[in-house]
Amino acid sequence: MNERKHPDWSDSELSDEIAMIAAIGETQEVEFKATMPQQVSNLAKEIAGFATSNAGRVIIGIEDDGTIRGLDQFDRAARAKLTERIEGLCANAVQPSITPTLKYAVVDDKAVLAIEVPKGSAPVYYSANIPYLRQMTSARPMAPNEVVEHIVAWHKASTENPRQTAESRFLSELAEFLVDADVTAREARIRTLKPWSDLLRSSAGYLARRARELAAGAPNELIETAEPLEEIADAFDIVAHERTALNRSRAPLIGAIDTVLETIDKIRPRWLPHEVFGEETEVNQREQIEKISRQLAGLVGRATERERFLRTQEILDEAAGYGDTLARVASAGVALGGTERVEKLRSIAESIRELETRRLPMDGGASIDRMINDLGQESENLKNWIEEFGLP
Repeated sequence: MNERKHPDWSDSELSDEIAMIAAIGETQEVEFKATMPQQVSNLAKEIAGFATSNAGRVIIGIEDDGTIRGLDQFDRAARAKLTERIEGLCANAVQPSITPTLKYAVVDDKAVLAIEVPKGSAPVYYSANIPYLRQMTSARPMAPNEVVEHIVAWHKASTENPRQTAESRFLSELAEFLVDADVTAREARIRTLKPWSDLLRSSAGYLARRARELAAGAPNELIETAEPLEEIADAFDIVAHERTALNRSRAPLIGAIDTVLETIDKIRPRWLPHEVFGEETEVNQREQIEKISRQLAGLVGRATERERFLRTQEILDEAAGYGDTLARVASAGVALGGTERVEKLRSIAESIRELETRRLPMDGGASIDRMINDLGQESENLKNWIEEFGLP
Protein backbone atom coordinates (compact mmCIF):
# COMPACT_ATOMS: atom_id res chain seq x y z
CA MET A 1 0.00 0.00 0.00
CA ASN A 2 1.38 3.40 -0.93
CA GLU A 3 1.74 5.89 1.88
CA ARG A 4 -0.43 8.96 1.64
CA LYS A 5 1.48 11.95 0.26
CA HIS A 6 1.20 15.18 2.21
CA PRO A 7 2.43 18.64 1.15
CA ASP A 8 5.94 19.50 2.27
CA TRP A 9 4.65 22.35 4.45
CA SER A 10 2.28 20.09 6.40
CA ASP A 11 3.06 17.83 9.33
CA SER A 12 2.62 14.20 8.20
CA GLU A 13 1.94 12.76 11.65
CA LEU A 14 -0.67 15.37 12.48
CA SER A 15 -2.25 14.96 9.03
CA ASP A 16 -2.67 11.23 9.66
CA GLU A 17 -4.23 11.86 13.08
CA ILE A 18 -6.43 14.89 12.40
CA ALA A 19 -9.53 12.95 11.31
CA MET A 20 -9.54 10.96 14.54
CA ILE A 21 -8.87 14.08 16.63
CA ALA A 22 -11.88 15.72 14.95
CA ALA A 23 -14.04 12.63 15.57
CA ILE A 24 -13.17 12.53 19.28
CA GLY A 25 -14.07 16.19 19.76
CA GLU A 26 -12.86 18.89 22.11
CA THR A 27 -11.10 17.78 25.29
CA GLN A 28 -8.96 19.19 28.08
CA GLU A 29 -6.08 19.23 25.57
CA VAL A 30 -7.89 20.18 22.33
CA GLU A 31 -9.94 23.25 21.30
CA PHE A 32 -11.59 23.68 17.87
CA LYS A 33 -12.12 26.94 15.97
CA ALA A 34 -14.00 26.86 12.66
CA THR A 35 -12.12 29.93 11.39
CA MET A 36 -9.48 32.32 12.61
CA PRO A 37 -11.43 34.51 15.08
CA GLN A 38 -11.93 38.13 14.06
CA GLN A 39 -11.64 39.19 17.69
CA VAL A 40 -8.13 38.57 18.99
CA SER A 41 -9.45 37.95 22.52
CA ASN A 42 -11.42 34.87 21.37
CA LEU A 43 -8.18 33.09 20.54
CA ALA A 44 -5.94 34.74 23.14
CA LYS A 45 -8.04 33.50 26.06
CA GLU A 46 -7.81 29.88 24.83
CA ILE A 47 -4.02 30.18 24.52
CA ALA A 48 -3.78 31.79 27.95
CA GLY A 49 -5.94 29.02 29.43
CA PHE A 50 -3.67 26.28 28.09
CA ALA A 51 -0.52 28.14 29.19
CA THR A 52 -1.90 28.37 32.75
CA SER A 53 -3.28 24.85 33.04
CA ASN A 54 -1.72 22.34 30.67
CA ALA A 55 -0.19 22.01 27.23
CA GLY A 56 -2.82 21.81 24.50
CA ARG A 57 -3.80 22.48 20.90
CA VAL A 58 -6.06 25.10 19.37
CA ILE A 59 -6.99 23.74 15.93
CA ILE A 60 -8.32 26.24 13.40
CA GLY A 61 -10.45 24.83 10.58
CA ILE A 62 -12.62 22.39 12.55
CA GLU A 63 -16.20 23.09 13.64
CA ASP A 64 -17.31 22.55 17.25
CA ASP A 65 -19.09 19.35 16.17
CA GLY A 66 -15.88 17.94 14.66
CA THR A 67 -16.63 18.73 11.02
CA ILE A 68 -13.38 19.47 9.19
CA ARG A 69 -14.13 22.75 7.44
CA GLY A 70 -10.58 23.63 6.48
CA LEU A 71 -8.96 27.04 6.18
CA ASP A 72 -10.43 29.37 3.56
CA GLN A 73 -6.95 30.10 2.21
CA PHE A 74 -3.76 28.16 2.82
CA ASP A 75 -1.33 29.11 0.09
CA ARG A 76 2.14 30.30 1.08
CA ALA A 77 1.12 33.94 1.43
CA ALA A 78 -1.94 33.07 3.52
CA ARG A 79 0.11 30.80 5.79
CA ALA A 80 2.74 33.50 6.31
CA LYS A 81 0.05 36.08 7.15
CA LEU A 82 -1.64 33.70 9.60
CA THR A 83 1.68 32.88 11.27
CA GLU A 84 2.51 36.57 11.65
CA ARG A 85 -0.88 37.31 13.17
CA ILE A 86 -0.61 34.50 15.73
CA GLU A 87 2.95 35.48 16.64
CA GLY A 88 1.77 39.02 17.32
CA LEU A 89 -1.18 37.78 19.34
CA CYS A 90 1.00 35.54 21.53
CA ALA A 91 3.51 38.34 22.09
CA ASN A 92 1.01 41.11 22.85
CA ALA A 93 -2.52 39.86 23.59
CA VAL A 94 -1.35 37.07 25.94
CA GLN A 95 0.58 38.17 29.02
CA PRO A 96 3.19 37.08 29.87
CA SER A 97 4.00 36.28 26.25
CA ILE A 98 4.05 32.62 25.19
CA THR A 99 5.70 30.92 22.23
CA PRO A 100 3.56 28.17 20.65
CA THR A 101 4.46 25.78 17.84
CA LEU A 102 2.42 26.04 14.62
CA LYS A 103 1.72 22.93 12.56
CA TYR A 104 -0.46 22.45 9.48
CA ALA A 105 -2.33 19.27 8.68
CA VAL A 106 -4.02 18.32 5.42
CA VAL A 107 -6.84 15.79 5.05
CA ASP A 108 -9.02 15.36 1.95
CA ASP A 109 -7.46 18.50 0.44
CA LYS A 110 -8.52 20.56 3.45
CA ALA A 111 -5.87 22.28 5.56
CA VAL A 112 -6.14 23.03 9.26
CA LEU A 113 -3.73 24.83 11.57
CA ALA A 114 -2.79 23.47 15.00
CA ILE A 115 -1.46 25.98 17.52
CA GLU A 116 0.41 23.84 20.04
CA VAL A 117 0.60 25.77 23.30
CA PRO A 118 3.12 24.69 25.97
CA LYS A 119 2.43 24.81 29.70
CA GLY A 120 3.89 28.18 30.61
CA SER A 121 6.67 28.84 33.10
CA ALA A 122 4.68 31.67 34.76
CA PRO A 123 1.97 30.83 37.34
CA VAL A 124 -0.92 32.54 35.51
CA TYR A 125 -1.54 33.86 31.98
CA TYR A 126 -3.85 36.72 31.03
CA SER A 127 -5.82 38.00 28.06
CA ALA A 128 -7.16 41.57 28.24
CA ASN A 129 -6.03 41.63 31.89
CA ILE A 130 -8.25 38.65 32.73
CA PRO A 131 -6.57 35.46 34.07
CA TYR A 132 -7.66 32.26 32.33
CA LEU A 133 -7.37 28.53 32.90
CA ARG A 134 -8.47 25.53 30.84
CA GLN A 135 -11.37 23.52 32.29
CA MET A 136 -12.69 20.51 30.37
CA THR A 137 -13.47 21.83 26.87
CA SER A 138 -13.05 25.60 27.22
CA ALA A 139 -11.09 28.41 28.82
CA ARG A 140 -12.72 30.29 31.68
CA PRO A 141 -11.75 33.29 33.83
CA MET A 142 -10.04 32.38 37.09
CA ALA A 143 -11.56 33.30 40.43
CA PRO A 144 -9.35 35.48 42.68
CA ASN A 145 -8.67 32.60 45.09
CA GLU A 146 -7.56 30.40 42.16
CA VAL A 147 -5.06 33.05 41.05
CA VAL A 148 -3.68 33.24 44.58
CA GLU A 149 -3.40 29.44 44.82
CA HIS A 150 -1.55 29.21 41.50
CA ILE A 151 0.89 31.96 42.47
CA VAL A 152 1.55 30.51 45.94
CA ALA A 153 2.20 27.04 44.49
CA TRP A 154 4.49 28.49 41.82
CA HIS A 155 6.41 30.57 44.35
CA LYS A 156 6.86 27.59 46.66
CA ALA A 157 8.26 25.49 43.83
CA SER A 158 10.52 28.24 42.52
CA THR A 159 12.12 28.94 45.91
CA GLU A 160 13.12 25.34 46.54
CA ASN A 161 16.59 24.01 45.84
CA PRO A 162 16.86 23.84 41.98
CA ARG A 163 18.01 20.22 42.02
CA GLN A 164 15.17 19.19 44.33
CA THR A 165 12.72 21.15 42.20
CA ALA A 166 13.80 19.41 38.99
CA GLU A 167 13.47 15.99 40.60
CA SER A 168 10.21 16.71 42.41
CA ARG A 169 8.64 18.22 39.30
CA PHE A 170 9.64 15.23 37.23
CA LEU A 171 8.27 12.78 39.82
CA SER A 172 5.03 14.76 39.98
CA GLU A 173 4.66 14.58 36.19
CA LEU A 174 5.59 10.89 36.28
CA ALA A 175 2.95 10.14 38.93
CA GLU A 176 0.27 11.93 36.89
CA PHE A 177 1.33 10.14 33.72
CA LEU A 178 1.26 6.70 35.35
CA VAL A 179 -2.32 7.26 36.53
CA ASP A 180 -3.39 8.27 33.00
CA ALA A 181 -1.53 5.32 31.50
CA ASP A 182 -2.96 2.83 33.99
CA VAL A 183 -6.58 3.95 33.54
CA THR A 184 -6.28 4.04 29.74
CA ALA A 185 -4.64 0.61 29.55
CA ARG A 186 -7.32 -1.00 31.72
CA GLU A 187 -10.08 0.56 29.63
CA ALA A 188 -8.41 -0.65 26.43
CA ARG A 189 -8.83 -4.20 27.71
CA ILE A 190 -12.58 -3.98 27.84
CA ARG A 191 -13.69 -1.23 25.42
CA THR A 192 -13.25 -2.66 21.94
CA LEU A 193 -16.26 -1.24 20.10
CA LYS A 194 -16.64 2.12 18.37
CA PRO A 195 -16.54 4.89 19.42
CA TRP A 196 -14.53 3.70 22.41
CA SER A 197 -11.87 1.95 20.32
CA ASP A 198 -11.16 5.11 18.28
CA LEU A 199 -10.98 7.24 21.41
CA LEU A 200 -8.66 4.80 23.16
CA ARG A 201 -6.36 4.53 20.15
CA SER A 202 -6.04 8.30 20.07
CA SER A 203 -5.37 8.40 23.81
CA ALA A 204 -2.75 5.66 23.42
CA GLY A 205 -0.94 7.66 20.73
CA TYR A 206 -0.94 10.73 22.96
CA LEU A 207 0.38 8.71 25.93
CA ALA A 208 3.16 7.20 23.79
CA ARG A 209 4.38 10.69 22.91
CA ARG A 210 4.05 11.82 26.50
CA ALA A 211 6.07 8.84 27.75
CA ARG A 212 8.90 9.66 25.35
CA GLU A 213 8.85 13.32 26.37
CA LEU A 214 9.17 12.28 30.01
CA ALA A 215 11.98 9.86 29.19
CA ALA A 216 13.87 12.56 27.30
CA GLY A 217 13.45 15.06 30.14
CA ALA A 218 14.40 12.80 33.04
CA PRO A 219 16.92 14.48 35.41
CA ASN A 220 20.30 12.76 35.70
CA GLU A 221 19.40 11.45 39.14
CA LEU A 222 16.33 9.74 37.67
CA ILE A 223 17.70 8.80 34.26
CA GLU A 224 16.98 5.11 34.89
CA THR A 225 13.27 5.88 34.50
CA ALA A 226 13.88 6.50 30.80
CA GLU A 227 14.11 2.83 29.79
CA PRO A 228 10.79 1.69 31.33
CA LEU A 229 9.11 4.83 29.99
CA GLU A 230 10.31 3.93 26.49
CA GLU A 231 8.85 0.43 27.00
CA ILE A 232 5.49 1.99 27.87
CA ALA A 233 5.72 4.25 24.81
CA ASP A 234 6.41 1.28 22.50
CA ALA A 235 3.48 -0.64 23.98
CA PHE A 236 1.09 2.30 23.58
CA ASP A 237 2.21 2.63 19.95
CA ILE A 238 0.94 -0.91 19.40
CA VAL A 239 -2.40 -0.04 21.04
CA ALA A 240 -2.66 3.15 18.97
CA HIS A 241 -2.13 1.42 15.62
CA GLU A 242 -3.65 -2.02 16.18
CA ARG A 243 -6.85 -2.56 14.20
CA THR A 244 -8.85 -5.45 15.63
CA ALA A 245 -11.15 -7.46 13.39
CA LEU A 246 -13.31 -10.56 13.70
CA ASN A 247 -10.70 -12.71 11.96
CA ARG A 248 -7.67 -11.20 13.70
CA SER A 249 -6.22 -12.16 17.07
CA ARG A 250 -6.23 -9.55 19.82
CA ALA A 251 -3.06 -11.09 21.27
CA PRO A 252 -0.72 -8.22 20.23
CA LEU A 253 -3.13 -5.67 21.72
CA ILE A 254 -3.57 -7.58 24.98
CA GLY A 255 0.18 -8.19 25.17
CA ALA A 256 0.88 -4.47 24.79
CA ILE A 257 -1.67 -3.58 27.48
CA ASP A 258 -0.11 -6.15 29.83
CA THR A 259 3.31 -4.62 29.18
CA VAL A 260 2.03 -1.17 30.14
CA LEU A 261 0.48 -2.40 33.39
CA GLU A 262 3.44 -4.59 34.34
CA THR A 263 5.91 -1.76 33.71
CA ILE A 264 3.84 0.65 35.79
CA ASP A 265 3.95 -1.89 38.62
CA LYS A 266 7.76 -1.90 38.36
CA ILE A 267 8.13 1.89 38.30
CA ARG A 268 5.91 2.80 41.21
CA PRO A 269 7.57 0.84 44.07
CA ARG A 270 11.02 2.10 43.08
CA TRP A 271 10.42 5.77 42.33
CA LEU A 272 6.92 6.54 43.61
CA PRO A 273 6.28 4.52 46.78
CA HIS A 274 3.35 5.73 48.84
CA GLU A 275 5.72 7.15 51.43
CA VAL A 276 6.75 9.97 49.07
CA PHE A 277 3.21 11.37 49.05
CA GLY A 278 2.52 13.85 51.80
CA GLU A 279 -0.39 14.03 54.20
CA GLU A 280 -2.07 16.62 51.97
CA THR A 281 -2.30 14.07 49.13
CA GLU A 282 -3.71 11.43 51.46
CA VAL A 283 -6.37 13.80 52.78
CA ASN A 284 -7.25 14.83 49.21
CA GLN A 285 -7.72 11.18 48.18
CA ARG A 286 -10.06 10.50 51.10
CA GLU A 287 -12.06 13.65 50.49
CA GLN A 288 -12.38 12.80 46.77
CA ILE A 289 -13.95 9.43 47.51
CA GLU A 290 -16.34 10.80 50.12
CA LYS A 291 -17.35 13.67 47.81
CA ILE A 292 -18.02 11.33 44.88
CA SER A 293 -20.10 9.09 47.12
CA ARG A 294 -22.33 12.05 47.99
CA GLN A 295 -22.50 13.23 44.37
CA LEU A 296 -23.37 9.75 43.13
CA ALA A 297 -26.15 9.39 45.70
CA GLY A 298 -27.49 12.80 44.67
CA LEU A 299 -27.45 11.81 41.00
CA VAL A 300 -29.44 8.66 41.72
CA GLY A 301 -31.89 10.67 43.79
CA ARG A 302 -32.42 13.19 40.98
CA ALA A 303 -33.11 10.47 38.43
CA THR A 304 -36.88 10.63 38.93
CA GLU A 305 -39.29 8.74 36.69
CA ARG A 306 -39.72 11.80 34.46
CA GLU A 307 -36.02 12.65 34.31
CA ARG A 308 -35.05 9.10 33.35
CA PHE A 309 -36.44 9.69 29.90
CA LEU A 310 -35.50 13.34 29.45
CA ARG A 311 -31.98 13.26 30.86
CA THR A 312 -30.67 9.75 30.30
CA GLN A 313 -27.53 10.81 28.44
CA GLU A 314 -26.79 13.56 30.96
CA ILE A 315 -27.10 11.02 33.77
CA LEU A 316 -24.73 8.63 31.99
CA ASP A 317 -22.20 11.38 31.27
CA GLU A 318 -22.22 12.62 34.87
CA ALA A 319 -21.91 9.09 36.24
CA ALA A 320 -19.03 8.35 33.85
CA GLY A 321 -17.17 11.38 35.19
CA TYR A 322 -17.50 10.10 38.75
CA GLY A 323 -16.37 6.65 37.65
CA ASP A 324 -13.33 8.10 35.90
CA THR A 325 -12.27 10.03 39.02
CA LEU A 326 -12.71 6.94 41.19
CA ALA A 327 -10.61 4.92 38.74
CA ARG A 328 -7.82 7.48 39.00
CA VAL A 329 -7.97 7.51 42.79
CA ALA A 330 -7.80 3.70 42.79
CA SER A 331 -4.89 3.77 40.35
CA ALA A 332 -2.85 6.09 42.58
CA GLY A 333 -3.78 3.92 45.55
CA VAL A 334 -2.56 6.49 48.10
CA ALA A 335 -4.06 6.15 51.60
CA LEU A 336 -6.40 3.35 50.51
CA GLY A 337 -4.74 0.51 52.38
CA GLY A 338 -3.97 -2.86 50.84
CA THR A 339 -4.59 -4.42 47.45
CA GLU A 340 -8.05 -5.69 48.41
CA ARG A 341 -9.30 -2.20 49.12
CA VAL A 342 -7.87 -0.82 45.90
CA GLU A 343 -9.26 -3.60 43.71
CA LYS A 344 -12.76 -3.31 45.18
CA LEU A 345 -12.76 0.46 44.60
CA ARG A 346 -11.49 -0.08 41.04
CA SER A 347 -14.29 -2.62 40.44
CA ILE A 348 -16.90 -0.07 41.54
CA ALA A 349 -15.34 2.57 39.28
CA GLU A 350 -15.31 0.25 36.26
CA SER A 351 -18.92 -0.79 36.84
CA ILE A 352 -19.98 2.87 36.86
CA ARG A 353 -17.99 3.55 33.67
CA GLU A 354 -19.56 0.49 32.00
CA LEU A 355 -23.00 2.09 32.22
CA GLU A 356 -21.88 4.67 29.65
CA THR A 357 -21.31 1.97 27.03
CA ARG A 358 -24.74 0.39 27.25
CA ARG A 359 -27.18 0.48 24.40
CA LEU A 360 -30.61 1.71 25.42
CA PRO A 361 -33.15 0.24 22.97
CA MET A 362 -36.73 1.45 22.64
CA ASP A 363 -38.21 -1.04 25.11
CA GLY A 364 -40.62 1.14 27.03
CA GLY A 365 -37.97 2.31 29.46
CA ALA A 366 -36.98 -1.11 30.82
CA SER A 367 -33.32 -0.62 29.87
CA ILE A 368 -33.28 2.83 31.42
CA ASP A 369 -34.80 1.41 34.61
CA ARG A 370 -32.08 -1.24 34.78
CA MET A 371 -29.39 1.35 34.20
CA ILE A 372 -30.70 3.61 37.01
CA ASN A 373 -31.06 0.61 39.33
CA ASP A 374 -27.51 -0.52 38.59
CA LEU A 375 -26.25 3.01 39.19
CA GLY A 376 -28.06 3.00 42.53
CA GLN A 377 -26.45 -0.33 43.40
CA GLU A 378 -22.95 1.01 42.67
CA SER A 379 -23.72 4.08 44.77
CA GLU A 380 -24.66 1.75 47.61
CA ASN A 381 -21.52 -0.33 47.02
CA LEU A 382 -19.37 2.79 47.35
CA LYS A 383 -21.09 3.73 50.62
CA ASN A 384 -20.47 0.21 51.91
CA TRP A 385 -16.83 0.41 50.78
CA ILE A 386 -16.35 3.53 52.85
CA GLU A 387 -18.08 2.02 55.89
CA GLU A 388 -16.67 -1.53 55.60
CA PHE A 389 -13.06 -0.75 54.84
CA GLY A 390 -12.95 2.70 56.35
CA LEU A 391 -10.53 5.35 55.21
CA PRO A 392 -7.42 5.53 57.42
